Amino acid sequence: MKSYLKLFFMTALLFTFAACSDDSASNSGEENPESSNDLEQESSSSAQSSSSWKELSSAVVIDISQFKNDDTTVVDSVNNAVYSTVVIGPYKWIKETIRIESDSVKSTCYDYDDDNCEKYGRLYYNRYSIGKVCPKGYSLASRGAYSYSAAKLKLSTGGYCQKNDTLACKNLGTYGYYKTGDGYAFVIDSLGKNFFEDDSSNGFYYAKCVRPLGIVAKFNELPACESYNRYENVFVAEKDSSYECGSDSWHAVTGTSAKACSDTSARFWYADTMLVCSKNGWKVAGPTEIGEVCQPEIRYKQVEISGRTYVCENWYWTELVGLNKELGYCYQDIYGKLDTAKTGEVYACHGSSWEKPYINDIYGKCDSSNVGRVVTFDSVQQVCPSAQQGWRQLTDIEKEIGPCTDSSYHKVVLYEKDTTVRVCEKGTWKLGDYTWVFETCNTSNRDMLDTLFGTPYKCQSSTWKRLSDLERQIGPCLNKNNGEQVTVSDTVFLCSGGQWTKKTSPGSSSSSVKSSSSSAVSSSSSIQTMLSVLGECNSARIGVLVDNGLNKTKCTANGWEYPYGTLTDSRDNHVYRTTEIAGRTWMADNLKYNGSDVDESLCPGLAESNCESMGRLYKWHTVMKLPENIDYSLQQDSTQYLKAQGICPTGWHVPSYEEWNDLANAIDSTVGSYSNYNDYVGFPKMLSGYISETEMATGYLKDSYFRSSTIYLGASDHSYLGASTSDHSYGMNSSARLHASSMSRSASLSLRCIKD
Repeated sequence: MKSYLKLFFMTALLFTFAACSDDSASNSGEENPESSNDLEQESSSSAQSSSSWKELSSAVVIDISQFKNDDTTVVDSVNNAVYSTVVIGPYKWIKETIRIESDSVKSTCYDYDDDNCEKYGRLYYNRYSIGKVCPKGYSLASRGAYSYSAAKLKLSTGGYCQKNDTLACKNLGTYGYYKTGDGYAFVIDSLGKNFFEDDSSNGFYYAKCVRPLGIVAKFNELPACESYNRYENVFVAEKDSSYECGSDSWHAVTGTSAKACSDTSARFWYADTMLVCSKNGWKVAGPTEIGEVCQPEIRYKQVEISGRTYVCENWYWTELVGLNKELGYCYQDIYGKLDTAKTGEVYACHGSSWEKPYINDIYGKCDSSNVGRVVTFDSVQQVCPSAQQGWRQLTDIEKEIGPCTDSSYHKVVLYEKDTTVRVCEKGTWKLGDYTWVFETCNTSNRDMLDTLFGTPYKCQSSTWKRLSDLERQIGPCLNKNNGEQVTVSDTVFLCSGGQWTKKTSPGSSSSSVKSSSSSAVSSSSSIQTMLSVLGECNSARIGVLVDNGLNKTKCTANGWEYPYGTLTDSRDNHVYRTTEIAGRTWMADNLKYNGSDVDESLCPGLAESNCESMGRLYKWHTVMKLPENIDYSLQQDSTQYLKAQGICPTGWHVPSYEEWNDLANAIDSTVGSYSNYNDYVGFPKMLSGYISETEMATGYLKDSYFRSSTIYLGASDHSYLGASTSDHSYGMNSSARLHASSMSRSASLSLRCIKD
């Protein structure tokens, strides 16, 4: 017999297995991730490949059937009698009826005939302990054992004897009488019918010996749960659980009450699996039970037995279950290895078990190789700001302007949301000022102008200074225009020492400045254009968006330009520029539509080429899609025309008087005091003029209105808005100011639509 077989039979199965576990490293605590606007985000789906890990060798498959032993005989150690055995459910029976003579138990043959002993077995006197005739480990069968197995046993009908003064025997060949281990007699006739009766103290009975196995393969092999079976404990292999009979039914038991065996040499086969009896009950045979010893020399060796895999670790064999079985054994040498389960979930080996990964498992430690890296971990953006800090969650401001890390030290960002300057220092966006944005102010660039969040500054005396309100009105006082005088509303201002000072009377060299009721307009020598707000557009600032007070202007290779949006009219595929002002979206070009639903339209100057560059001129009824002969006197201030689409593209409508008025007020209150603002704020002037009914009748177009003004059409009375040379109109003229003007609805005017 092989050594491991010998070990199997000699070793008491006293060991329980604890899960193999090395000390697992703890998470570094860097478990937060994030992303930024200027760095590419990475998802945790980009988990590290596990191909670089050293894999354990494949499990050695051990064929458990080589240990199978039918074990169909038993030797009586007292008299060396050899008996055949048979397993019926949870019982192992000796096939033969016991026939040995024993010094401790009085016995006889039926009618003292030895041939009957040979044929039927011996009859044993009930006044003695008949069970002593059974081989070691066996006992007289109980009522429960007979009830379960009688139909499958070949029981003889050798009769019955009783001793009073003499031996009296009866029923040979008709009935068989068997002593039970629980104080009854089992009686069976020649037809197989059987019953139990009280035993007689003077009776002689046959003996059938049995050993309870305490195990069955399937639940339906359990014996009937009756009073004489109650509390017998049986292990069901298919259920991997012990059951006991109580309250007329079998129910699962656990703990110490689950022990269903006592013979630690016992084995049981279920399908291709061998079960062994241990001190804690039945268990599937593992490496230890077949003699495989776990030693340091075979650490991490894997064996497979009956479809179960075991690994040798720390002197013990551990069965691989759960993720350890699915993904492979997790041990200290592969700490941090990633793998994906059948569910699609990613797991990391953390020393002794597969767990949800830490951020370090996915992306590595936050060290010099990862500084500045932004990733997404567990749906949270994380950044590695510094090799000394570790991964952390992005702050709200970092999500908008990018992370502050060692690699972006002293990076400067203009934070439009709260109009602050932010400087990256030591992993935090700290507040800065204009000194971080502008060039160093010195003698080489004095008089330079720049803006910060729409506020103009000038370089003066090696310091950047904010333009005063007066300077924003009449232009900055600089070194190059020192001594210049400007008159505003009969008040003379002198540029001296970098600031405008008031003089009591105008000097002879002063420039006259025209004033209006709303604001002063600078002299031709003053710098009062949008450039005084925007500053210089140079190569260093290309792509920069600057707040002009109304919206934002962009520095491009062609200078300052408004970043228009676009609108494509699906009806004729004309593309129009759009602009955002005061929270509304306007067409920045005049409408050119001339579809079949336009009954009449004209070109500025009655020249077709002007329609392409300046848009078409429409009468009010055409714009509103109303009959030409409509009675205008009945339509004054009607609210039904508010937000009317008219001939505007889908999603757009003819602007109302209020909408024009809001536009004019928004412009006047912000950039209206600056000349030449139109192209910078996205509302360019197109001096397309207008054509009145009278002029059409005579074929005459007033030159004073063509290319000197534009009047735009609106949706309600007094919504004919345009630009004229009149100081009292609301429109857009050559000086680009908007004014309201009441026009005849029979006049042909330009149309700019507003988005719904």
